[in-house]
Amino acid sequence: MRRKKNKRYKKVILNLIIYSILIFILVYSGIKIYNWYKDKTNNHEISEKIKDTVIVQDENEDKEEYTVDFNKLKEQNNEAVAWIKVNNTNIEYPIVKAANNNFYLNHSFDKSKNSAGWIFADYRNKFDGTDKNIIIYGHNMRDNSMFGSMKNILNSEWYDNEENTNIILNTENEKCIYKVFSVYKIESEDYYIRTEFSHDSEFEQFIKNLKSRSIKEFNTDISKEDSILTLSTCANNNKYRVVLHAKKYSNKNNDNVIIENIPNSADKVSSVEIKEETEGGEIYHKTQERKVIEEVVNALKKIEVKDKTNIKFSDNTKTYILKLYDGTTLTYCFQNNYYNINNVNYKTYNYEELMKIKIE
Repeated sequence: MRRKKNKRYKKVILNLIIYSILIFILVYSGIKIYNWYKDKTNNHEISEKIKDTVIVQDENEDKEEYTVDFNKLKEQNNEAVAWIKVNNTNIEYPIVKAANNNFYLNHSFDKSKNSAGWIFADYRNKFDGTDKNIIIYGHNMRDNSMFGSMKNILNSEWYDNEENTNIILNTENEKCIYKVFSVYKIESEDYYIRTEFSHDSEFEQFIKNLKSRSIKEFNTDISKEDSILTLSTCANNNKYRVVLHAKKYSNKNNDNVIIENIPNSADKVSSVEIKEETEGGEIYHKTQERKVIEEVVNALKKIEVKDKTNIKFSDNTKTYILKLYDGTTLTYCFQNNYYNINNVNYKTYNYEELMKIKIE
């Protein structure tokens, strides 16, 4: 009889322990969910407030122009250093920079405690025009805020869309376009977040390694004079990192536009073709002569492109087609002294040298 009472007593104690554990788990989970919701709501309200500091102008149906009032932005946070926009993601935020890389892991834009943190730059970056590698971090949030939507960059639907690979990064001093040249996922490490290089060859080897990691070949030439942008977020419970690297292509202060993907060396080009659309029909020329190829590549590099125009391309267009040894085809379309980029036409300067080159 006594044994039965003891068994019953032990069973009650065990049940109480189990129920206590379950209640603790429920309460703890409830607190975590409440804090997550509160942090998410707070960041959303901050994002809405920040919108007043940014003017977005639709230049045409495919392109937007951002103007950021950094004075207003710094009234809300004096550590704001830039604004970033990545097409077809939710990444459209001001960037902050603290004295270390820890503060904004758990603080929001208004510097309040927040588990979602904020988008921040590496504390080693200067934003004075001398950075070889600007590094931006953000949490991989499940609601796709912060850098939560950065996983999109690993999908071919994203990186095969040319427009997506143009990253907007505005600072107080300049408006820049960065062109993506590498995307990948890798185990957590520090190599790709280097900011200093002791000599040019070290930087060139660094770029070579970043390119070799990419899940897509972007055929982007990068020289020792170039600088890059790196975006990084965690994945798989912090074991991995999703990473994007992009080359600085243009400073948009003077509304200049870059003729993209010009080979940095004529040695990479196997042939040049020129197609001319005239009233009398198409005229076609092709050459593999090294001298002419060098002249064409050098002339393309000298061309400046700016001053958008509404003229429509019709007759008298001239298309230069460069065939590379690796199988890549690069195409540049002109009409007189106008150049077409993404179906928008711009006036060109220093185009005369290209026009003088004849292929028999």
